[in-house]
Amino acid sequence: MKREILETKMHEFVEYFHVYDHAKAMDMFAEDAVAHHFTGEKWVGREAIREATRGYFAKEFGEVFFDVGRVDVDEGRNILWSQWVMKLTKDGFTASIPGVDTFEFGEDLLIIRNSVFVKSTKPLTVTTSLVQ
Repeated sequence: MKREILETKMHEFVEYFHVYDHAKAMDMFAEDAVAHHFTGEKWVGREAIREATRGYFAKEFGEVFFDVGRVDVDEGRNILWSQWVMKLTKDGFTASIPGVDTFEFGEDLLIIRNSVFVKSTKPLTVTTSLVQ
């Protein structure tokens, strides 16, 4: 798949996070997609991913913004890597967390695999406060 097509899909996905449109973001995943979270959790299936990401879209962790930097694409395998800085703002404090997403797209342009990695000075879990 062409680089431009994959980059457009990735930016569309990121924009759904920025406008907190959970339904549209989840519609980008294949029914049997697999997502690997930076906490080590693995979610299998669109519904499991939907449930696991509900907190981000409900702003439980604060306002989220992804500043996407470098993007690389393997057109032959429909894989895209993006480096970003996630900015979480809550209660007047902002945390900037660098990370990388890997997306694998099916021929139908749905995400079939997504892996998220972050760089942190402390172990991160779902309950770790990223904004302190």
